[in-house]
Amino acid sequence: MRIRRWLPIATMTSAVVLGAPIPAVSADGDAPYTVEDGAYPYRSQILAATGADLISGDGNITHTSCSSTSYQIMVWARNLPTNESRICFKAANTGYLQVNIPRAYRIETIDRDIRASVSISGQTEQLNVPKDTAKSFGDADPTDPQQAVVLEMRVTGSSTPPPASEPGDKATERCAS
Repeated sequence: MRIRRWLPIATMTSAVVLGAPIPAVSADGDAPYTVEDGAYPYRSQILAATGADLISGDGNITHTSCSSTSYQIMVWARNLPTNESRICFKAANTGYLQVNIPRAYRIETIDRDIRASVSISGQTEQLNVPKDTAKSFGDADPTDPQQAVVLEMRVTGSSTPPPASEPGDKATERCAS
């Protein structure tokens, strides 16, 4: 029993003395290592259900049901097999999501400013969509209908106020003068 408790320490000590790499020791000796690659969880299931490929991001923009009222971003696209051909996302005050939403034509925001990268006829454009507004592009433009693909969405701001500063805060004093 005593040997079992001292074995990891003895192994590391001998490794250091001999110049060998130190083996990783964990509370659960069989626990696998985890590497975060930024890939969107359940990507293939969401693609099958919605027709939108959610590739990767920082976890602050997440797919949600459009029937709920908890979304901040809504994207319309002609090929989505969802209700009313749209897909919705919850968004934190900042966030990033790399996507592939073909035949998109409109983005609407609620309480979030976003910047979306959209490819229209092979040319990538940046769309700034202020909070509580919608922007149409691509197929939605009656004067020049073209297929568009949403490539990326970034939350650039929200109307959630920043925390109030305390009296005597140096930043508040600089702004006041």
